[in-house]
Amino acid sequence: MAVMHYIHGVPMGRITEMTGINFGTLTDIFHRLSRYFTPVMGALKEEYRQSPVKHADETGWRNDGQNGYAWLFCTPDMSIFSFKDTRAASVPKSIFGEKTLPGVLVVDRYNGYNKLPVQIQYCYAHLLRDVEKLEKDFPDEKEVKSFTGTLIPLIAEAIYLHTEAIPDEEYYRKAEKIKEQIIGVINNPAHHLGIRAIQDTFHDHEDRLYHLSDRQARPCRQQSGRERPAPYCYSQEGKLRLKLRCRGSYQISAHVCNSYPQQEKKRPIS
Repeated sequence: MAVMHYIHGVPMGRITEMTGINFGTLTDIFHRLSRYFTPVMGALKEEYRQSPVKHADETGWRNDGQNGYAWLFCTPDMSIFSFKDTRAASVPKSIFGEKTLPGVLVVDRYNGYNKLPVQIQYCYAHLLRDVEKLEKDFPDEKEVKSFTGTLIPLIAEAIYLHTEAIPDEEYYRKAEKIKEQIIGVINNPAHHLGIRAIQDTFHDHEDRLYHLSDRQARPCRQQSGRERPAPYCYSQEGKLRLKLRCRGSYQISAHVCNSYPQQEKKRPIS
């Protein structure tokens, strides 16, 4: 029944019809089952904390008509879901703990992640959207055309660099070159306020934008060089929504429903 509900997304109401077990009893079964898995969370959190590359994201999640949030904390090998009634920084803090952690955390620019004890890499895909929006909003501005026409290909190249089947030395050489080119564009004096706003984002968060060329933080890869784990430069926003809707059980290592202990944990139907 747990597999039916939490892995395959079968609603609890449907399970009661199929099994003849009433709703209250089924809820109690799931609550008792969750207690068996409580000790596992400590081990999963520790594995997540030690990963060279960590991702985190959150999205709105309604449960029985009440607003809440689904949080995802994942690595290339595991995913931890946490369903809470808040978007506060206390949620990621409960996962990361207080001690300084190795590696890099890839997130969007939501400030709830900013004070975590780990190096942070801001998502390039979000930055790319900002630059593309500037291009769309000012199609006739020559300065904007020049700026976006140069920066957009560089950000896109940074995003997809990890997919190239190349040796590490070549990877780092390319990453450093992309970094230098981006910095050159960002440091170029501009008059347009939209350009300046994007440049200010890069200037103000320089320590959170260039981990793609950081050798110490780079995750291990297979010896063939053909597969690289999750990249530094984009967040898992799409991955989170895809998992919640499509129920991809092959990547789910932990499913934590601990915000609404007296209510049905509603799941999307595939």
